[in-house]
Amino acid sequence: MAAGSDENMPARGWQIGLGVISALAGIVLIVSPLESIALLTYLGGAWLLAIGVIEIGTAIRIRHRAKHLPAGA
Repeated sequence: MAAGSDENMPARGWQIGLGVISALAGIVLIVSPLESIALLTYLGGAWLLAIGVIEIGTAIRIRHRAKHLPAGA
């Protein structure tokens, strides 16, 4: 609720989105636990793939920016 009520909170949309996804995953597990195993495996894999791509991109940007730092910084 805090992420939804404060408009100045950083990454507010991401926090709300993650909360919705987590709640939906919980409902799926409760309603059909055996059938949801495959779906949650795909979602988990997609999530990890997305995080990996984002981390690689971030590492490349940090390395690029670090090359432009003045000496001794």
